[in-house]
Amino acid sequence: TRRSPNAPWLAFRDVFEVDGESVRDHDDRLTELFLKPAAKAMEEAATIAIESARWNVSNVQRTINQPLFTMIFLQSGYHAKFAYTVEKLDKAVGPNVWVLQYKETARPTIVRGTSNRDLPAKGRFWTDAQTGRVAKTEIQLEDNLQSAQLTTTFAADERFQIDVPREMREQYAVKGNGGKVTGVATYGRFRQFEITTTEETTPR
Repeated sequence: TRRSPNAPWLAFRDVFEVDGESVRDHDDRLTELFLKPAAKAMEEAATIAIESARWNVSNVQRTINQPLFTMIFLQSGYHAKFAYTVEKLDKAVGPNVWVLQYKETARPTIVRGTSNRDLPAKGRFWTDAQTGRVAKTEIQLEDNLQSAQLTTTFAADERFQIDVPREMREQYAVKGNGGKVTGVATYGRFRQFEITTTEETTPR
């Protein structure tokens, strides 16, 4: 989500139900974020993300398991942090969809690893060369303790006339003990938050 056309994108997950059981009140705290100053809203969004991470499957600690997370790297402010390579045309995804490979080269890294160490990201974007539409994203992360790969596919939503996440696949491997976690999340019933404000002035 973002607060205005010029504001940076922020992806986070707000969990209110797990296995059919409520874990908190299903209130309007997401809507309320849009009414707060940007700094305060970002701070509270980060708190929500950490709080929701308690309900992750497995003991792999993470807050990146969000379908729009990798899209953050496409913001212009992050371009200098990455090296990009055009890989190939992937007609299986779309007639004019090219694979753009990326690798994070700057330090400190955007994602932090074990003990707050640098955790450089790499992966791919599947992008329509004519429209700029992103059909698929992939991110890979690895440190000396664990590795992760998340792949998200997108599809058109007729109601909103934009592409939205349809599926996210997660895979985590813990080094040493050979532990491995995989998961698939599907998405639907999208909503759009709209806030209207009015301002009245009194002539002096």
